[in-house]
Amino acid sequence: MKADRPILRKVSINLPFGIGGAEWEVDSTQRRAAWALYVEAVMPIKA
Repeated sequence: MKADRPILRKVSINLPFGIGGAEWEVDSTQRRAAWALYVEAVMPIKA
């Protein structure tokens, strides 16, 4: 049986020294786009 994978729902980034930060929720469209970019980045280019 396949185990359930955790799904990233919220991302939070904070800068040091109280400069600021950002927080956003990821939807399925953004997750698919990020996966497509990741695949493009790690696949070697064949000539």
